Amino acid sequence: MQRPAKPSVHEHTVLNKPRGAGVRAPLLLISGEWIAAAGFSIGAKYTAVSEEPGRLVLTVYQPAAQPSSDRRRS
Repeated sequence: MQRPAKPSVHEHTVLNKPRGAGVRAPLLLISGEWIAAAGFSIGAKYTAVSEEPGRLVLTVYQPAAQPSSDRRRS
């Protein structure tokens, strides 16, 4: 029997990032294999290309460097 597909919705909570002197800023912290599957590999550079109330669109503008296949011996 096949397992049902995982839902494409991932729920998270906006956190607080203290910035000193009582100043606070919202902090988004997301993680998981689904992020890599969407093209956000570790080391990739990304930007918010669209912002509107309740919605951010993030886009990778520089993919992560591929690990080198050159393995040196010690």
